[in-house]
Amino acid sequence: MPVAADAEHRTPASGHALWKLADARVLLSRGESRAFVDALRQPSTEREMPGEGAKLERLLSHVGQMRDGLNKVRQDLAAAGQPDSALKALSRNLDGIERALVALREDKPLAHRTFWVASASLLAAVMPITVPLASRPRQAQFASETFGLMAKMFVEAAAMIRTPTTDRGLLKDRWLSRNLINNVQAVWFMPSVVKPKLTNNLPYNLTGGMVSVAVLFMTFLSSEIREKVNGWRNKPPYPGLAQAGQDLDARMRADLRDVLATVNADMQSLVDTKAAFEDAHELNPLVSKQVSLAVNAYKTLSVKLMDTLGVPHAVAASNPDKAAKLALAVFTAMICFSGAALMVPDRIGMVDLTADAIFTSLYQASLVGDGNVSRKDALDEFKTFSGFSMVLAAMLALNKGAGDFIEHGATGLLIGSVSMAALNLVLPGPVGHATAKGIEKLMSMSPSDIGQTLYKLGDCLYRWCGGGAASEAEHPHEPDLEAGPSAPAS
Repeated sequence: MPVAADAEHRTPASGHALWKLADARVLLSRGESRAFVDALRQPSTEREMPGEGAKLERLLSHVGQMRDGLNKVRQDLAAAGQPDSALKALSRNLDGIERALVALREDKPLAHRTFWVASASLLAAVMPITVPLASRPRQAQFASETFGLMAKMFVEAAAMIRTPTTDRGLLKDRWLSRNLINNVQAVWFMPSVVKPKLTNNLPYNLTGGMVSVAVLFMTFLSSEIREKVNGWRNKPPYPGLAQAGQDLDARMRADLRDVLATVNADMQSLVDTKAAFEDAHELNPLVSKQVSLAVNAYKTLSVKLMDTLGVPHAVAASNPDKAAKLALAVFTAMICFSGAALMVPDRIGMVDLTADAIFTSLYQASLVGDGNVSRKDALDEFKTFSGFSMVLAAMLALNKGAGDFIEHGATGLLIGSVSMAALNLVLPGPVGHATAKGIEKLMSMSPSDIGQTLYKLGDCLYRWCGGGAASEAEHPHEPDLEAGPSAPAS
């Protein structure tokens, strides 16, 4: 029959699309990352030719030229008897750019990658798993959550070992992203293993949550916080540099403007090269993250140079993915806070997820206005910080509906742990991708179209639940969030 045949064709295609976006496959697949890195490493011309893209040789050559420019200004300051501490700070940022570029230029030995990644991953797993299992009563839901998180951490560890360019910078970034909050809270709540009454102590729990949030914000959003706070005080993000810039003469300022122009041009070249490659090819998220780390290093130096020179901050020329990133930010808040509410009665888990919800919601929101962050970059961050929250919320809701089966001994804990691990390795990517596209499409629709779409969705759900079938004349079309509002029939 035609319908059956159509279903047969759709199901494999849907399964293939799901697997293509599955987190485990994306992490472990190298995609065409080798071709991207090889292109970056190709010999370069003195100036970038149209369509050539960024080349590491040229970028590193520019780093040397910028260092010469900064050293020249420092020498001029020393000759004038003025302090050069501000210029030393800029030189350190330039060193950070160089490290990020060298990481992409040089493959690391397999034994070196294996030792550092495996050691860091094993150490990161010990305390977060111990605390919920050793607590009295045992925090079974929180333990299942932790096993799910650790499963993905070890898959990412395997991916980092397989990635030739993995260096300490990437390991530090991914380790902090995956494990910082878990280990901070494990250290905080370890005393509750010895004194179980602490888990019911409200001040103890609240303080643990606030400490967790503070550590996360200071680790991942310190620059954004500084910029916002100083903005409220009508000050630049780096007031000390702005003050030091007032002592520069015209020649020194001209030299720094040349450095700033090079920083911005090279940063944009790297952003454009990565975006052009990802439009047509698959880039492993770890290599993509290494490029993002280099771009962020450029951005930090650019902001500091602009503050030193007293010039307005450069803004990305466009932000085409703003709607999709906003959709992800809204969805992140909804999912994360839902998971925290469903963690009842595990007190440690509630504190953990509430702190995580506050941070991840604001972190995802911080990406919305940054034109240098693409939709794919935002989705990668979503999967890192928030993807598991979707799995967790669904699993905890199922657990509540099934009589808290996770709490029923070792069997329940095993089922919960295996289920969360499996779902966390598959679903965050596909669901996050579909959600971003769906909410983005809803945001582009008129209020009447949104109402009509929601009505059709409700009607489909009603019929699916056995509420009766509507006639084709009444509801001629299925709602399609990907296609948007239906066009009028011709």
